[in-house]
Amino acid sequence: MNTAALARILAVTALTLSAHAQSEWAVVSGPGTREDHAMVHDSARGRTVLFGGFDSEGGTWEFDRTAWRLVAHDGPGARWGHAMAYDPLRQRTVLFGGFRYGSSYVGDTWEWDGEVWTEIVTPGPSARWGSAMSFDSNTGTVLLFGGSTGGDETWSFDGTTWTLLGTQGPSARTSHSMVLDAQRDRVVLFGGSESSFVIHDDTWEWDGVAWTQKVVTGPAGRVDHAMTFDPSTQRVLLQGGDTFTVSAPGFRDTWSWDGANWQLEDSDGPELKRARIAFDTVRNRVLLLGGIRDLNGGGQVHSNRTLEWNGAEWVTAMPELDGPYTLYRHAMVYDPVRERTIVFGGIDDNGGLRDETWEWDGFRWSLVATTGPSARFGHVMAYDSDRDVIVMYGGSDGVGLLDTWEWNGQAWNQVTTNHPGTRLYSSMEYDPISQRMILFGTRIFPDIFANTWTFDGQTWTQLAVNGPLGRYGATMTRDPSGGLVLFGGYDGDFTPMGDTWVWDGQSWSQPLVTGPVPRAFCRMVYDPTRNRAVLFGGQVSIATIFEDAWEWNGAVWNQVLQTGTVPPGRGTFGMAFDIARDRIVLFGGEDPLGLNKEQGRTWEWPQANDAATDRYLGVGCIGTADRPCLTTTGPTPRLGTTWSCRLERAPASGVPALDLAFALLDLGVPIAPIPLDLIGMDGCELRVANADFTIVVPTSNGQGDWSIPLPDDASLAGTPFAHQVVALDANANAFGLTTSNTLAGTFGY
Repeated sequence: MNTAALARILAVTALTLSAHAQSEWAVVSGPGTREDHAMVHDSARGRTVLFGGFDSEGGTWEFDRTAWRLVAHDGPGARWGHAMAYDPLRQRTVLFGGFRYGSSYVGDTWEWDGEVWTEIVTPGPSARWGSAMSFDSNTGTVLLFGGSTGGDETWSFDGTTWTLLGTQGPSARTSHSMVLDAQRDRVVLFGGSESSFVIHDDTWEWDGVAWTQKVVTGPAGRVDHAMTFDPSTQRVLLQGGDTFTVSAPGFRDTWSWDGANWQLEDSDGPELKRARIAFDTVRNRVLLLGGIRDLNGGGQVHSNRTLEWNGAEWVTAMPELDGPYTLYRHAMVYDPVRERTIVFGGIDDNGGLRDETWEWDGFRWSLVATTGPSARFGHVMAYDSDRDVIVMYGGSDGVGLLDTWEWNGQAWNQVTTNHPGTRLYSSMEYDPISQRMILFGTRIFPDIFANTWTFDGQTWTQLAVNGPLGRYGATMTRDPSGGLVLFGGYDGDFTPMGDTWVWDGQSWSQPLVTGPVPRAFCRMVYDPTRNRAVLFGGQVSIATIFEDAWEWNGAVWNQVLQTGTVPPGRGTFGMAFDIARDRIVLFGGEDPLGLNKEQGRTWEWPQANDAATDRYLGVGCIGTADRPCLTTTGPTPRLGTTWSCRLERAPASGVPALDLAFALLDLGVPIAPIPLDLIGMDGCELRVANADFTIVVPTSNGQGDWSIPLPDDASLAGTPFAHQVVALDANANAFGLTTSNTLAGTFGY
């Protein structure tokens, strides 16, 4: 590509800069636990698209091979039991119906183009949940069958109009699955249930004109199973499901369909129902997310794991995609030297105790240790800034634990020392004045203690001081005026407390202030940038939990107005302040009523209006190696760090010197897409106005990586950017170039 050609592409209008948005809570890990959601793969953009599900907030998630990203909050309202299919001809994900919270069945139609949802207001199927949809390659339309109303109806959607094709075919049903067999151009349907809870084990195929039942032996009758087409084997894959029988476990089996016979591929897979699967064309794997399984003793376990099918069994796709198990009563603290948030222990949603150590680096979770302290809950951890170690004490594994451990960033080491006795749900924080750990309170059933202990790295010492009444489940952090501040907790009668206490390095004092209503198991962290202690959440009783936020400035409490989506109320969660990225990190927790099943998510709340953001826009245009795809391989772009990017599906010319791409970075907001058909780049579009920086990227084996060192300049925080790649591809079109999708956002600090 010559300079003149590049100039022709970049000859577009100037831009106006966007205002920097007010900081809000944001989900920064995967989609978390959910069931009855919908998931499809957008092959044009190389993204797996997920929407909705029971106990979800209604956001749209996409998986881009490296991570799940929350890409949209607006669009269809929160719902479950809806149907979704990808239309490859129009490059749109189509959504229909479902059950809306606080409402009933809905019959709306929406389309997702990779950037925004658009409602298609047109007559069509009646409001319903439990239907199934698939693309029909014979007619070039989306096919819908069944549901809670009109359960024997077959409909088609062409992007504008719904058409009722008839009621001849499978009997009325819900909770069935349907997918296109792209090898044979047939839509395959299996299973489901009638309103009388009669469960089907029949297999049907649609050829674009009519349904035909396939009389075969295969999977047992089931509902809430998942199906997709695996092009690597040219077979339809079916996994899991349920029987509606409360006392019976869900199915663990995985089957494949070749158009003539069902074949059992695995009898010992994940025991999940209401999970969803889709084939990821980038990873060449079938992905599975979410679902639930029944417990033998009653109750259910919700999964937040992303699994993949390797052709023989289901395995964890990438541990960092999901992070720690859904946890509560764990411990969480920030390590400022290594710039990592650390989580240890806790109880998972199966009731099991965990002994893993996890790190959060602002982009992904990493499992860093499985040896060290034994599995436990109700323990305490705090960072010792004088010795650069994390100290952990106590907790329980059913019996009170008396051990002291230290984490140095690489391994746990047990400290041989005396101990303060059994401690459960105590409060502990490092005191910068006395340069000692301060530990206060505990519950040792049926007693509650009010003693104060210090730890200097070698010895625990009880202090002869008066202070707060005995309690457990209180929260403690650095005080903006120096020393420490403690709030809340339960007394011995399970009565929540709302008093505030300050430790000055030698003694406790109680300021006479009003603030948050009494509560326990809230969390409080210290923000050194603004010199504030920030409190979130907590609980009064089984029936009352909080999702409010407060700040303590050393003298008074002020309630914080939280905008946007706020983490659902919870107790016994973990919260830490990430100093390097100036934000609160929240993970896990417990809803005593069990109504909120999203504690497997990681949330962040930037505490300044300079948060780094990024989002994907548009799609690449067809080249000799499919559509070039731009993605990131690290955290969002933060000034003072290195921003890492990658081009996937890059063309290969056979001449390494010609395998080049040009990464264009514009310090401005992206422009409306400009079609490049007139210069011979059919189907390509440009969203970058000016190439303030151009990076030459050699590619190999369809991939190219580059890094951009960002200046350590806080005045640049909030600067918008648009990043797009132009790749040499002589055989792609008349102009010999292709474009990628666009990465847009703002630089943070």
